[in-house]
Amino acid sequence: GGIAKRFSDDDGKTWSIPEIIYKDEYDDRVGSGGILDDGEIIIFFGRLQMTGVWTGYYVDIGYISSKDNGDTWSGMQYVEAAGKSLLFMDLFKIPGKSGYFCTTYGSYYADIRYSDDGHSWDSVYTKFDYRDNHELNIAEPIFTPVGDGKIIGLFRVDRTSVLQTVSADNGMTWSTPVPTTLANGSFCSYPFNIYDEKLNKLYTIVCDRPGADYDVINYNSGAWVYCNDPNIIFDDPHGYGNCRFVMRGNPNIFRQLGYPLS
Repeated sequence: GGIAKRFSDDDGKTWSIPEIIYKDEYDDRVGSGGILDDGEIIIFFGRLQMTGVWTGYYVDIGYISSKDNGDTWSGMQYVEAAGKSLLFMDLFKIPGKSGYFCTTYGSYYADIRYSDDGHSWDSVYTKFDYRDNHELNIAEPIFTPVGDGKIIGLFRVDRTSVLQTVSADNGMTWSTPVPTTLANGSFCSYPFNIYDEKLNKLYTIVCDRPGADYDVINYNSGAWVYCNDPNIIFDDPHGYGNCRFVMRGNPNIFRQLGYPLS
């Protein structure tokens, strides 16, 4: 698989047809990315060598970038070989701190990386490491600063509810991850958060997988969209309310994976 882009020039009402912007001999799995202060767009991805329909192994991690608002794109910029981290996810900033931060994860492992320029990512800011005890098979993390030094982190955990961890000191220390009530506690794919500073609202999107396994057809799965006061969510992982449920789109007879941004 390659990496494609779509764009909208009418506030998301209509979208262009997909356009391939990067493709090589591997299955290129996009994590996420972000935009640097100078407008450069960064898209992280891991290169997967497939050995079967559902099997394969990650080779390395890199990114492509655009300096002209997505019109043209660079070739792959190598970041590191696949190891404890297999994918880089969301790129974000922590208010009051210079540089950029990005979440990464692998099997039973997640961390937050730091970069002073948005291109070099070998500095680990904080980590969640369960590789020795296999206590939590965390994956697809997202960390969202919500003001006053507070950061809310969410993890996907295989076959169970989304977990939440919080920090009140700009990510220096973290609470023990605990279950949330997102999607009524269903197993979900990558949780996604957007914080609106002006409105002081946290928008959370999750897509459930009721059957959990890849070979189970999930007829009733869909997207759960929440809007909440981040201070309430910070103090209470069971405080997610004000939700709208939207059934996943066609074809409606076979819903397997489902991601908020796909």
